[in-house]
Amino acid sequence: MNKKIQWAITIMLPLLVYLLPTSETGFTPQIKLFFVCTLFPILLAAFELVPMTVYALAFPLFYIFVAKVPAEAALGPFTAHIPYVIIGGMMLALALEETKLLKRISYGILSVTGKSYAGLIFGIMLIGFILSFMITDIATRAIVVVTFVYGLCKSLDIQKGTKLGAGLMVTASFAALNSSLNHYLNQAYFGFGIAKSSLGFNEYALYFFLPNAIYFFATTLIVLSFFKPEQAFEGKEYFRTKLKDLGKFTWQEVFALAVIVGALYASSQDTNKAGWIFVVAGSLFYIPALKIGQAEKLKQVNYPLFLFVAGCMAIGAAGNFTGGGKYLADLFYPILAGSEIYTLGMLWVFGVLVNFVLTPLARTASLSVPVVEVAKSVGLNADVGLWAFLQGLEQVLMPYEYILVLLVFSYGYLNIKDFMKAFGGKMAFSFLTIMTVGLGWWHIIGVF
Repeated sequence: MNKKIQWAITIMLPLLVYLLPTSETGFTPQIKLFFVCTLFPILLAAFELVPMTVYALAFPLFYIFVAKVPAEAALGPFTAHIPYVIIGGMMLALALEETKLLKRISYGILSVTGKSYAGLIFGIMLIGFILSFMITDIATRAIVVVTFVYGLCKSLDIQKGTKLGAGLMVTASFAALNSSLNHYLNQAYFGFGIAKSSLGFNEYALYFFLPNAIYFFATTLIVLSFFKPEQAFEGKEYFRTKLKDLGKFTWQEVFALAVIVGALYASSQDTNKAGWIFVVAGSLFYIPALKIGQAEKLKQVNYPLFLFVAGCMAIGAAGNFTGGGKYLADLFYPILAGSEIYTLGMLWVFGVLVNFVLTPLARTASLSVPVVEVAKSVGLNADVGLWAFLQGLEQVLMPYEYILVLLVFSYGYLNIKDFMKAFGGKMAFSFLTIMTVGLGWWHIIGVF
């Protein structure tokens, strides 16, 4: 599309929103300004009309100066730990490139599952599935899985722009994120806790483990269909030989493993500081006396992406302050009610839609209770309705919608076209699983 047309769209759409009439109780002037201030930077980002640093900072600055959101709310995300996951993860990955650890991990997994491309994809997914029970914090798990797969790409000299590289990074994101609702203590506890659900760990497993597990592994078909590699792998024996050639563990590898384990343990003890913990962990590799991390490597860290992540999080903060998030929920509320099956599907759709204007924590925190009320009003099991909504929240089409997919996108192996193809397919699998496997299973156990 021509840049002039892109600029025209970027200016005209927010202007049209600004010209909409307001009221004192519904679509208030401040809510209108919130949508204007959100839409404009999103369009700048979507069309890449200005550098990332510019549109990243546009979010909080527009909220402060135009929507009159307090600076402590608009800039609050810049002091939160979550954006620092980007910096810490990249520092860690760049330092690990200087050791044999990434190659050792890569050849180790390939020696077990790497007889074929399909075997490798399944192996990475299985790791993510198992880790969901070991590392309940999804951000920490995403860093582990994505860093591992990035190391695989680097050690095998898989170039950016290839189907193989894109397929592996898509698999990394699926392995880390599709397991988010596997069990109650993973991601589900937040939404279910806010809604004051009485569903316990065992009941949650009974209701949702099977549908989510089938959905989780079914998404491998997306990778195998859309990202077929240009060349076939050489097989298990080749990688077993490569693993053997690496020799014994070096002290640098032992140090790296100790730091990673320590960071994971510390994050498990206080997940609200995980981003900062990984920055500290990554920084340890750059102590000159250790001679592991190279100072020049730090120039490769995508610092503007840190600003973009924090800027996107400001959407949720501003939405909560202005009432823009609640207004959007109230706007769609009448559309959600219908038959049980209709409401189930629409709650999933609603979760997908609110992704575009609210951050993960904000949308879960502000909308879980209304979703439960909608489900109850039509006779739908409230826990099933809430789970469908949370599944919808996990679906994205653009990297900006979720910090953890931004992490995957930041490594440069995926372009926007491939990203939308992969995550659009994932979205379709999610909906189909709920409306087929989910409905069937919930009928069997008597909750639908």
